[in-house]
Amino acid sequence: MKALRGVLQSSREQRGVTMVETLFVLPVLLVFILGIVEFSYAYRAKSVLNHAAEMVARTGSLTNACKPAMDRQIIISMAPLFMDANRSAWEIGLNSLSSHMLDRIDIATQLDIVSPTPDMFNAFKQDLMLGAGQIGDCGDKSLRPMKLNLVIPNDNLRFRSSAPKMIDGRRVSIQDANLLKIRLRYCHELVTPVLDHAIDMAQRLIPDSIFGAERRVFLTACANGGGTMSDLVPFKRRFVALTADAIVHMQTPVMGRFLGQ
Repeated sequence: MKALRGVLQSSREQRGVTMVETLFVLPVLLVFILGIVEFSYAYRAKSVLNHAAEMVARTGSLTNACKPAMDRQIIISMAPLFMDANRSAWEIGLNSLSSHMLDRIDIATQLDIVSPTPDMFNAFKQDLMLGAGQIGDCGDKSLRPMKLNLVIPNDNLRFRSSAPKMIDGRRVSIQDANLLKIRLRYCHELVTPVLDHAIDMAQRLIPDSIFGAERRVFLTACANGGGTMSDLVPFKRRFVALTADAIVHMQTPVMGRFLGQ
């Protein structure tokens, strides 16, 4: 009987130790699983965003750095992140998204033309008469061939002077001014419970000197405007800002009107 009591006592103690170990391990395991889920969604969004940035930059290179044309390409390229059971891929491919969904994509994305800058344009601009092949499909009916336009020329670059000019503390040539660099931001909605609070709190602690104040302003605009949030739970979702850069060589001259000139 003593031996049996000893076995039972030992069994109880072992179960107690196992329960304590479980209490320590289970939260860590749950966080790990939630992290895998969140990372999977973020990785998918970043992959779509990278492809979208490349397509938007390519569109800009073919349309004289036309911002409206690039905005239309953003909608087409980012649409896969907004698919659901009510819209097929074919419908999205035909741009038949509702106006409400288009507004969401517009809020959840932000396009910046990093280069050429207005100062670069002013340094290399020329008044040229463009042919039909030098004007892209911007959707602007005022753009017609055989009209004088202020542009950064992109023809015969190998034979143009490569003498650099000092712009914003950098030495820039006309060949550099013909590189279109864009930055595309996207508000990725955090989907996992509990972990979304932790990630949101962590990113708020990151100083603006590391990622820039634009990131915080962009996230605030997403939260206030809705972004990709569900209609059923407005203003209660949390986001992280994903960023993708793309650089392409201009295939058409850069027009000053699209850089605010």
